[in-house]
Amino acid sequence: MHTCFLNLKFSNVSLFLKSTDYFGQSIELNPFAHTWSLGVEEQFYLLFPFLVWFSGFAQKSKNGEKYLFWVIIFLSVLSLSLFYYLFTSDVGFLESAGYFLMPSRFWEIAAGSLVFLISLKYKRCLNFLYKFSNLIFLFLILLIFKSPYYVPSIATLITVFFTSIKILNQRKDTLAFRFLTLTPFIYIGKISYSLYLWHWGILSISRWTVGVNVITFPIKLILIFLLSVISYHF
Repeated sequence: MHTCFLNLKFSNVSLFLKSTDYFGQSIELNPFAHTWSLGVEEQFYLLFPFLVWFSGFAQKSKNGEKYLFWVIIFLSVLSLSLFYYLFTSDVGFLESAGYFLMPSRFWEIAAGSLVFLISLKYKRCLNFLYKFSNLIFLFLILLIFKSPYYVPSIATLITVFFTSIKILNQRKDTLAFRFLTLTPFIYIGKISYSLYLWHWGILSISRWTVGVNVITFPIKLILIFLLSVISYHF
């Protein structure tokens, strides 16, 4: 179990060292390929407590929120610049580094921290966002993935931005809030980590065996859901 945990922590580094193309066909046959993002998250969580502590936020110092906010902004700008430079490089090794390594992915996870800090300190920003319908931002996110001019690096930035705005814009008195807080959606949110862990493994093993097609796909969805429920509860 300990070895498995360490492997999850550094699976992104392993995939990078192998210069894996995450969008290549070979990755579809690796049932653990999706754990790269878990490695990025774990490495982020090793760093983030130091930022919270040394900014004074953990001690609830007078300017702790402000210092933490601007430290995260600064590091996020550096991280985003690194991501764009590496991921748009024509050199496969550099592109893999931009995709798999935590320094170039820091900004995406840090966006959640910025959303939290903005909701605490910048009420005027929230009042401005409340003037817009929450569904507008959801529509814009969906539009990105349906665009015929889909560019991964730009699409990632825009998706993170609009998702963050959508969260800040969420109000309890809206139809979108009532819809997303229905019991089935809340339950899916609770088991989402298990869904993430199981989905790729099932699909990957299927490609090795029965294949992925119209007939087998519904069965796989049911299997992914059942295994996720079992994992969550037991």
